[in-house]
Amino acid sequence: MTKHVATHAQQERCRAVAKKLLIHFGLDPELIDVFSKKQKQFMFGIIFDLPVVRAKKEKSIPRRFLDILRQRIIEFMKDNYFDKPNDTITFMEYATYGLGFITSFYSVETKSQWVAATPAQIEAARTIKQKLGEIEDYFSIKSFNLMSFYLNYLTKCISQINFRIYGYEVSWESTFAGMRMKIELSSQNCVLKEFIHNGVKRKAFRMPYNDDSRKWATISRDKIFSKAKKNEVLNIYIQSHVLHRFKERVDIYDAPDRNFLLHASLTYLVKVVPAGNQSFIACSAAPHYHIGYFAFFIQGDDIVLNTFIPLISENTPEGKKLQKLLPFKNEDYTYLGMDKLSFFTDIDFEQIPTLKNIMVDTGIWETKKAIDTTQLKSSIERNDDVIDMKKTMFVKKYFEKFIEE
Repeated sequence: MTKHVATHAQQERCRAVAKKLLIHFGLDPELIDVFSKKQKQFMFGIIFDLPVVRAKKEKSIPRRFLDILRQRIIEFMKDNYFDKPNDTITFMEYATYGLGFITSFYSVETKSQWVAATPAQIEAARTIKQKLGEIEDYFSIKSFNLMSFYLNYLTKCISQINFRIYGYEVSWESTFAGMRMKIELSSQNCVLKEFIHNGVKRKAFRMPYNDDSRKWATISRDKIFSKAKKNEVLNIYIQSHVLHRFKERVDIYDAPDRNFLLHASLTYLVKVVPAGNQSFIACSAAPHYHIGYFAFFIQGDDIVLNTFIPLISENTPEGKKLQKLLPFKNEDYTYLGMDKLSFFTDIDFEQIPTLKNIMVDTGIWETKKAIDTTQLKSSIERNDDVIDMKKTMFVKKYFEKFIEE
């Protein structure tokens, strides 16, 4: 690695970040002051280049997507912090000054600056090195967990399983100045497969997973069949009809967030929920809180999602309870818009306390609260100030009339 000659201002910035790093790792920041001027010049002398964001293969990603992703990733690194919960070192500072200091510190012991080191300097160096552990850990994606989640979120937001799927890889590359983080974005076309179910041909798209270890999403067969072996899996496929129903009923989220929500629910949040003689795959806006369910059929080694049903459906666990407490006909639920998530965000339930109590008793109220507080937000924020009072009054009158009858 070629050493970059840092300016005095850069060295001072590196020194400030180094002290914050020591605090983050539970060390006294004043340990830095033990070292000589020459030792500090070396420790603060390697500054990594700014991260680069590019397509893994040229022309594999539309330029407008690439430009947007590059801008958002750089903004994220500047605005978010590596050292949770202290919030003093941004990811950008860590990827440039922070890693530069760690790299310099680990190599400084082999340099001539240590020939005349004092016992106090040697002890300080030993203390810091012992605490830092293995340097490879600081270059792994595990050191960038929050950033990794954000990269996953961004790429899944623009991925459409019936068109094109995007992914990313993070690595490091040598530069003239030393090293820099390299974020490469990749894409792959959708995979389509034809099934025959109940005598009808049905086309479905394969669900991607897209991380370092798995390319395609699967679900353990034993989650559906209790006697199946744990290492047996089913490949997940989705019909276009599911995507249409999903868009209609999960109407409080815009397209990018729907893409992410679909991916999250069918990969790391995947959960099979039994409901009488059948089972569904839950759609989760947050762990343990479902906003709807995917119905499916199984054919060979594949599980095919063929529709998306709302919470209030008479077939879901919540819907079964709702039918007993509020025996509307299906047309009534649809007329009031209860089959859409916007019903739970638009209505002021404090105006209809009996209906609120029913939502609580069915468990739907917990889902409503999760929707209100989840970090997954629509591009159009919803809060108490945008409650639809006209819609609330309409539902209230309809509900009160039904109760009276």
